[in-house]
Amino acid sequence: MARENVEIPIGDPSKFQTTIDSYLRELGIDCEGALDDAITETGKEAVSRLQASSPTRQAKYGKSTGYARSWRFKKVKSRTGAIESKVYNEQGNLTHLLENGHPIMRDGVKVGQARAFPHIEPVNQWVQSELPRKFAEKMKKN
Repeated sequence: MARENVEIPIGDPSKFQTTIDSYLRELGIDCEGALDDAITETGKEAVSRLQASSPTRQAKYGKSTGYARSWRFKKVKSRTGAIESKVYNEQGNLTHLLENGHPIMRDGVKVGQARAFPHIEPVNQWVQSELPRKFAEKMKKN
């Protein structure tokens, strides 16, 4: 099937996504639904990976502390209609300290350095490569 060259009047750049979405819908392609599904699946998998790779400290009775279990995924639509997603830890004050390490201070004097546990950056890199792949896969199914 030969495709025609179609001129798309962009007009207002803020309406570019809406214009593209409307043309794709006319062709029977649900771009927004595919992106929404890809974001949800990738976000949930990122939470699982972070929970598995986060440092844990065993509590008195063998249960891990709450940091590793505190990873969450949240997805909302912004006022502009764009999908915004966030993977975060409910104990956010610990993430930077654990990821990068920190000085150990006693009475205002540095007495050592806590080791870093890089667990966020590897998952971030995985998400950066996985989301476009998953989105393309969803688009092919449409």
